[in-house]
Amino acid sequence: MPTPVEGNNITSPDGMTGAHVAHAQFKTRINHTDLLTLDMAFPAKSEASGVPAGRYPAVVFLQDEGVSPSSYAWLIDHVAAWGFFVATPHHVRDTARFAPDDAAYVVDFFNSPPMGLLQGNVDGTEVTLMGHGDGGRIGAKVLGDRPYARFAMLGALPDPGDRARLAAFANPWHDFLGTADCKILAADVIGALGAEHVTTLEGVTHEQFAAGGGSSPCSAMPADDATARDLIQRNLKAFMKDLPVEAASQPDAGDTADTGDAQLGADAADAPPIVPDAGDASPSQASDSSLPDAGDASPPDAASDGGAP
Repeated sequence: MPTPVEGNNITSPDGMTGAHVAHAQFKTRINHTDLLTLDMAFPAKSEASGVPAGRYPAVVFLQDEGVSPSSYAWLIDHVAAWGFFVATPHHVRDTARFAPDDAAYVVDFFNSPPMGLLQGNVDGTEVTLMGHGDGGRIGAKVLGDRPYARFAMLGALPDPGDRARLAAFANPWHDFLGTADCKILAADVIGALGAEHVTTLEGVTHEQFAAGGGSSPCSAMPADDATARDLIQRNLKAFMKDLPVEAASQPDAGDTADTGDAQLGADAADAPPIVPDAGDASPSQASDSSLPDAGDASPPDAASDGGAP
C-alpha cells in the first residue's frame, strides 16, 4: 500500500475523552485512482509511562449504512484505550455496501504499512473485524477474505447465505444486540444464529451503538445514552479481552450517569500505550508538540488479559 498523502497525530483533549488516545488520518490510494480515507485511533502514551514502543493488535470498524464514522467516536476511543489500533474507513457516501472492499484494503494497509506511524507498532496478523448494523452484515460476507482474529457485530443480522460462513469461522465471533432495537430484533438474530453467540443489552437502541438519541417505539423503557454506552463498552471489552461474555446484560445497580470518560482513563492503563514522534505521522501536518517520541513507549505484556494488550 502506498504512503498516505495526508496524516497527522492529534491527542484528544482531556475534556473530551479523559484518556490517552491519539488520532491520525490517512488517505491511501486504491484501484490506482481512488483515495480511501482512514480514521485511526490508537493508545497514546500517558505523560508518566515513559516506556518503549511495541506491537498492538488492530481493529477494522465498518459503520452502519448512512452513518458517519464520527458518530462512533466514543466507542472507537474506548476500543483504542483497551490497547488496539482502530481503523475506520470512510465508505463512499457512507454507504455500507462498499465495505467489503474497504475492509480488505485496511487489512492490507496494516500488513504493509507506510513508513512512520504504523510501522513496527501494528500486528497485522491479529486483526478484529467489527461492524454496526449493515457494517456487521457486510462483515459476515468477507470473513474468508482475510485471516481475521475475531468478528464482533453490533446490532447486526447476517444474510441467510452468510450464516454458514459464520458457522465455519474458527475464531471467536459474537453479536451484541439491544433489546430496544427496532431495526434488528434480538429474537430474530437468536433464532438465526443461536443464543451461544449473542448478548442482549437491556434497553439499548440501534442508534445508541453510534451517536445515540432517538426513540424506541418497540420498547416501553429504552435506556438513556449514558447507561447504554456503559453496557455496550463493558460487554464488548470482555469479548475483545477473551473474557466471559454475558448472554443478557443489564445496567449495574446505581448506573445513572455516563461513566465513559472516567472509564476511558481506566482503560488506558490496560496496556502500556505508545505514540510516535512528529516525524512518524507524516506528511502534511506536524504532530502536536506534546506527543512523546516513539522510543518512549513499551510493548504490551503478552501474559496479561489472555495476551491482548
